[in-house]
Amino acid sequence: MCTWKEPRSAVIRDTMYLDGGLLSFLRGMEDGTYDEVDVDQGSRQYLYYINFSQPFNTSQNASEVIRYIVKPPNNLAPTFYDGAMFANDYELMLYGGLLPLTDSASALDARRVISYEKYQHFSAHRPNWAEGPYNFDLPPNMTRYITQGASVSVPSENLAFYFSGMRGSDWGEIKKSVLTSGNFSADTLISVDMAMMRSEKWDNKTLPSQIPGRANAELVWIPVTTQGVLLAIGGVLNPDDEHLPTDQQYVQSGIVSPTYMQDIAIYDIYNQKWYTQKASGDTPGALTQFCSVVASAKDGSSHSVYIYGGYDAQKDPTYSDDVYVLSVPSFIWTKVYSGKQEHARVRHKCSRPYPDQMFVVGGNNLAAMDKPTNCLDGGMIEIFNLNNLTWQTQYDPDIWSEYEIPSAVLKNIGGNADGGATTVSPSNWDDSALPSLFSAKYSGSITTHYPYPTAPTSPHPEKPAPTSHSKGSIPRWVAPFLGVVLGLVAISAIVTCFLLRRHPRSERGTSGSQSGFQRNRLLSWLASTTGTTKPSADVTSDGLSVSASGPFTPITEEENPVNRMVMNEVLSNPIYELDAPRDPIEIGATDTTQSTQRPAMTQITPSHHRVSSPTISRRAIPSTYSAVSATYTGHAHTISDVSASTDPNIPSSPASPENEHSINTIAVGSPVSPPVGVIEDPIAGAAQGRSTDRGPGFPAQRNQRDSPTRKNRESMFGERFD
Repeated sequence: MCTWKEPRSAVIRDTMYLDGGLLSFLRGMEDGTYDEVDVDQGSRQYLYYINFSQPFNTSQNASEVIRYIVKPPNNLAPTFYDGAMFANDYELMLYGGLLPLTDSASALDARRVISYEKYQHFSAHRPNWAEGPYNFDLPPNMTRYITQGASVSVPSENLAFYFSGMRGSDWGEIKKSVLTSGNFSADTLISVDMAMMRSEKWDNKTLPSQIPGRANAELVWIPVTTQGVLLAIGGVLNPDDEHLPTDQQYVQSGIVSPTYMQDIAIYDIYNQKWYTQKASGDTPGALTQFCSVVASAKDGSSHSVYIYGGYDAQKDPTYSDDVYVLSVPSFIWTKVYSGKQEHARVRHKCSRPYPDQMFVVGGNNLAAMDKPTNCLDGGMIEIFNLNNLTWQTQYDPDIWSEYEIPSAVLKNIGGNADGGATTVSPSNWDDSALPSLFSAKYSGSITTHYPYPTAPTSPHPEKPAPTSHSKGSIPRWVAPFLGVVLGLVAISAIVTCFLLRRHPRSERGTSGSQSGFQRNRLLSWLASTTGTTKPSADVTSDGLSVSASGPFTPITEEENPVNRMVMNEVLSNPIYELDAPRDPIEIGATDTTQSTQRPAMTQITPSHHRVSSPTISRRAIPSTYSAVSATYTGHAHTISDVSASTDPNIPSSPASPENEHSINTIAVGSPVSPPVGVIEDPIAGAAQGRSTDRGPGFPAQRNQRDSPTRKNRESMFGERFD
């Protein structure tokens, strides 16, 4: 793994999950050297995770540490850039972000949200529940079309928040690499109550005028008072990564953006009220796309907000390798580490597996922007020790300690390593309500999941069939190129032979000519659309069983009404019109005489993998129109628009509450638990007992053939039968 730009991440108990973004792999050669970079290989297929029980060192290949879960099909869980991953101790949700500018997959609906249920959390135990992905709809007044906001999850409160960010002019669809997409600041605070699985409560509040919206800030949670408070730190007014600001906007951003590090926005969750407080000390300049973690003193007298990396979002950007600490409630900045440019990174994510350690995962740097083969200095995963303020090269789940306030911070707030801060307020409070807010102890209970048992180191799985070669071997593009060329040559030869056999002959008959009969068979095959598909099981390189459609079933002469017609050329016998079409068959429909019994709903069982070596082999699965069961028409619009029926007569599943759409695909067990079998997605398969009514938007079925006219003979293979 080389660089990873704009992933989203969250922690569930003992595991850090990462999704989406732009991930690149540096291709390893057989002679031990490295060649070209594979950009975005794998991030469109997998939900990645790092289990905190796995020891590693930062110099080893990150592909041996970061494992993955196979995601649902890309039109059900497409890859997003940026966005948020909300989580509590039971599930995670993917919200917001930018879709890539591509037509390779159908986009999700504006209100559709994907979740991954890791542990069951219902009001009553559900015996048939199984770990896996799940989707549902947002409330009518909300949309997923938002990006570059700041997010934070609060597992102890089962809450998650998304602060400000960028949106479209009309809150419409936004996509990656579209300069006019997502260029308006969002003045909103989105929240979700995850206390009850599949009964989440969403809320959308407008920010007050004194809290300016911004892009790529950091949102942190401080454990004080009833439900804690949120701090919005940093960010920029006019980001330059998704659209190009004008010179005037650059100047304006350079003036306004540094104030986001000085004037800290504060949100009281319980009272739903905003405040601001001016910070002092070694205040960073304008900073965006950095990461943060919070470490509290043992006695709760102070809380340290660590931020790392980022840049100033100017025309000639300066990337940061520095670490700052904002002490709360004194609101004093302290610079605790000064780094170097070659080690700096942006667009990365951080987590805190132990009280004294901070994981830094992904990102990219200036060197990688200049040359893709310049990977992140220090590796994909780095570890910063919050106590001694140094980078460590080894992670061992058996080696850790409680958090101790660094001496550099103690110089500003007083006390000792365990707490006892003597400076517990700024020189001046900006609001009289803030002293009591920060002096009140947090009334909730925070569950910790460390220490983590050391997981046994399993051998790295065998590499799939290599797609990379030594530098002197034949390039990868040669084989497919030759295949295309040879295929075109073969097709040209067949077409040429066919045309040579078509020269007019006066003695050519109507139905008695064998050659005419053969030609008519070919034409009838081209015209026929009554073929059916047969599902067949296939297995990807990752051992995932997938339902795919096999080739078309051959159509016999008797089955196809076109074969009862004989074609004649000009100056010969007249051409007869096609027989009236059969009753139209809707996609996914079957003969109405068949049983109306619905297919059995099957839950997918877990399977988990390690990321393969820098070269990842992916087996392509053929894509065809698959039928959709009546049980799943509730979320058929997340599949390709042409592959699902919207027949209003189809009943929805009585077992599912409102807005529930289960995706029975791949679920992965605990990262340290053994995998179990996988089965195919029950979405594939024919719907039973469907009406042949074509529905609105389709021409009415004809009961009688019209007389042959010039109008309805315009095209033998056209869509018109009028």
